[in-house]
Amino acid sequence: MITGTNRGIGLALVSAFLKDDYQVFATVRHRENCEDLNRLQEKKGHGQLQIHEMDVTLESSVGNTFQQMNLQTSRLDLLINNAGVYPENGDELFEDLNPEWFEKTIQVNYLGTVRVTRHFLPLLKNSPKASVVNMSSGAASITTKEDGRRYCYGASKAALNMFSRTLAAELKSSGIIVVALSPGWVRTEMGGPNADLSIEESAEAIVKTSAELTMENTGQFLDRFGISGKYAW
Repeated sequence: MITGTNRGIGLALVSAFLKDDYQVFATVRHRENCEDLNRLQEKKGHGQLQIHEMDVTLESSVGNTFQQMNLQTSRLDLLINNAGVYPENGDELFEDLNPEWFEKTIQVNYLGTVRVTRHFLPLLKNSPKASVVNMSSGAASITTKEDGRRYCYGASKAALNMFSRTLAAELKSSGIIVVALSPGWVRTEMGGPNADLSIEESAEAIVKTSAELTMENTGQFLDRFGISGKYAW
């Protein structure tokens, strides 16, 4: 299951997993804004790709989607919490930031991941080998933070990292792997046109890493190749 799949890395992840014949559950905030996703479904069939409308900021929406999926599958092997927002330009002074931007990024990037993971945990527990991949960012690093930029986004991803680390510790005895993973600097609407990676390059690496995760990885902050240490906490 992948959240935030109407465009960018989320859409590329769906395409990459389908190429490897995974059954994919893709979620979007608005069902009418996913023409590319619909085309993938027409190509691969509804059995291999199912699309659900889900707003990660609404408890009722996440709960309803879980109830629907609970009727369609008995387990979930991999959850990728990809849905995210970046409402700021990134270079604003603190005094020029809109307070609502903080609320929005926390609601989507952090609390959205918490909501989704909490609701879908029963399906993850039914899997013989389950993993949760929370899409983080180098902007989450507190250790290397030396600039006055990305107040909202960086804080939301730092919170996401703490959640990932804490949940990994709790679920280790259950055999569920939890990691924070940075996709790299990708040419998306969020990453901008000057980024290093295409969405396809990033997605292909993430698919391979997700498939190869072991309990030795749990609780780590990984790059797209599954290597820890490139990004500091």
